[in-house]
Amino acid sequence: MRHLTDLISRLRSKDRRIWAYGASAKGNTLMNFSRTTADAIPVVIDDNPKKWGLFTPGAHMRIAGPNELAAGQVDHLLLLAWNFEREIVQRSRAVGYRGSYIRPVPSVSVFE
Repeated sequence: MRHLTDLISRLRSKDRRIWAYGASAKGNTLMNFSRTTADAIPVVIDDNPKKWGLFTPGAHMRIAGPNELAAGQVDHLLLLAWNFEREIVQRSRAVGYRGSYIRPVPSVSVFE
């Protein structure tokens, strides 16, 4: 867990913008356990339109649709639904996302 929080801190100190993808229960557990807040990751992208406009429990991150990635406001996407990595990469690239991805498990890594 410390590796993830250290990476987020380093990226933020370089003014890198981090959002997350996947407003899942396990992702929310990860965010709350690591004490990551909306100050660090203000937006969580999710494919389910019923979640858009809501906020994650605890961390209070705004949930938005994938089309918000097209605006180019994001440098890194933290994969909170890591078991759907391939699908998330495909969907985010399809709407114009060009940044990198952060895989939190089994070990923290960044990839393009």
